[in-house]
Amino acid sequence: MSIHQFCAKYSAQDIEDITKALLNENLNIGESLSRILKVKEKIKIFRGIEDESSIAHIIKDVQVIRFKANQIILKEGSTTQEMYFILSGICNVIKFGKVIGEISPGSSFGEIAAIFNKPRNATIEAQNELAVIKFSIDHTKTSMYAHEFAILYRNIASELVDKLESQNKG
Repeated sequence: MSIHQFCAKYSAQDIEDITKALLNENLNIGESLSRILKVKEKIKIFRGIEDESSIAHIIKDVQVIRFKANQIILKEGSTTQEMYFILSGICNVIKFGKVIGEISPGSSFGEIAAIFNKPRNATIEAQNELAVIKFSIDHTKTSMYAHEFAILYRNIASELVDKLESQNKG
């Protein structure tokens, strides 16, 4: 079985801009969200959501987290609902105990569990030092922000299609 590389189509400058805005050891959840809003157009899943306050209402528990090499971020079968966006470092995708892929900066993971409340499809492990944005989607506000949720879900679906196309080319 070959190893697939899952990576989003972000420029090096986009990743650098996002990372500069967010990598600060002392950010609290509110500051992390505030900084995400400043670079929202560079994070593809938020593109097209015009009202910044809407993003603040549809996502919650925003954190920038660092992981050490070989640290497990998600465990296959777990039922957590957070979604992640990689700022720096590479993750291994592990299924049934075997590495089946890598995820690189600019890519997100955890989308299916975040949207559908399903168990995690794979274990995600930091291959090297890793920095991610971690957040949850606040589904309790779907009816109030229906338009913004539609854009968010469309953008997430687009990211998932890109992953599938990348995997099929592999």
